[in-house]
Amino acid sequence: GLGEKLFYNSTMESCLLVCNMNKQNERKGKVLFIDAKKEIRFELSNAYLDPKHIDKIAHTFKEYKNIIGFSKIVEIDEILSNSLSDLSVQLYVRTQQKGEAKGINKIVKEITKNEEIIALNTKEFLRKIPDFQIILSGRKLTTYRWKDCVSKLTRKIDPVKIGVERIVAGGNLDSEDFKIRSWGTVGIDFLGPAFHILFEPGDILYGSRRTYLKKVAVADFKGVCANTTFVIRANEDILLQDYLKHIMLSERFTNYSISKSKGSTNPYINWKDLDEFILELPDIETQVQLVKILDYNLELVEQIKSHSSSLCQLRFKMVDQNVK
Repeated sequence: GLGEKLFYNSTMESCLLVCNMNKQNERKGKVLFIDAKKEIRFELSNAYLDPKHIDKIAHTFKEYKNIIGFSKIVEIDEILSNSLSDLSVQLYVRTQQKGEAKGINKIVKEITKNEEIIALNTKEFLRKIPDFQIILSGRKLTTYRWKDCVSKLTRKIDPVKIGVERIVAGGNLDSEDFKIRSWGTVGIDFLGPAFHILFEPGDILYGSRRTYLKKVAVADFKGVCANTTFVIRANEDILLQDYLKHIMLSERFTNYSISKSKGSTNPYINWKDLDEFILELPDIETQVQLVKILDYNLELVEQIKSHSSSLCQLRFKMVDQNVK
């Protein structure tokens, strides 16, 4: 059993079922259950399996042993005796033995604290929405086409010769997250022939494949990406780069890019497909004010996500503390 949020667009926990028709004699008629739902690292709204988690799971599977709270070898007869031959991992792997439940009051206090923080941040987030509307009220909006105020940068380089160290692939960009949180390393990780586009701090990276995933990130380091990741700069006489990133995460922009996508299995867009996207922009001074509110609200949302994740983990911990 694996933890939640390991796959895009799914919050469900997952499981890996291994079938073996050539078991060692001492393992025949038995099933090894591993409860690895806690073997994940949470980062904002995503979960990751780090090498230490994979090593623990793989070692337990290879050694085929009982570990209290983590793994259990169960006879098939015991499984068949349960209603509907239930294969629920938590039914067999007990994370808490009788008499070991401690710290419940502390957990309840932590849950209450996180709930209060979420409520306060949500209230503050909603309070800021009218500010956004007030700033725009009565302001003149000028209509532009995408191609008039946004450019794609195609600085082709040899990262080895130039000394660029970091590689960013599409898989390193997270959905609806402006920050790049992972990357590969030139000379260590695989560098495909398409990875020759330079990006600099402040550039926007946009995943042109499966645009419904909303992969929009702002680089805070120099690196190289493939030509399927658009490197973008706004004409800041018209449009602030920091305002552009928020526009690119909007439903209107996403729906437009989806409507222009080609292919069914791995839909993609070409840069020219975005040329006629319409932007209605206020003056630069107004954009500065809007960016302050948007970035502040983004910070509140990240705090809410972080505390929500903590809240889920605390509730799992409370359940585990009460399992007899």
